[in-house]
Amino acid sequence: MFAGTMVQGGPEEKSDAEPLTVIDSEYVCMVTDAAYDRPQVRVDISEKAYYGCCEMCKARLERNEALRTAIDPVSGNEVDKATALIAADSYKRVFYFESRETLDKANKKLSRKE
Repeated sequence: MFAGTMVQGGPEEKSDAEPLTVIDSEYVCMVTDAAYDRPQVRVDISEKAYYGCCEMCKARLERNEALRTAIDPVSGNEVDKATALIAADSYKRVFYFESRETLDKANKKLSRKE
């Protein structure tokens, strides 16, 4: 499904991953794709809010448009990080979803309740 969350191997192996939980974008560094316990540096671009963990990440978001998008791990569609539904795993890695539906599908795959 997506890197780093499933046990290696075929589909018959079970996942030990916990469900992804929705988090507010202000707690995410959108350069490193990591969740934090405190609000991050806000970067306003074209009336949208992006976030970075430091001034260097802020500058990278301002200069590099590609850092402002991600791929929904379920649908494969490109999403804008400023408007995506963001969820984190227990390792504080974040994933960007185009909808609640694709996040729910991801969590079903993680729990193997399909």
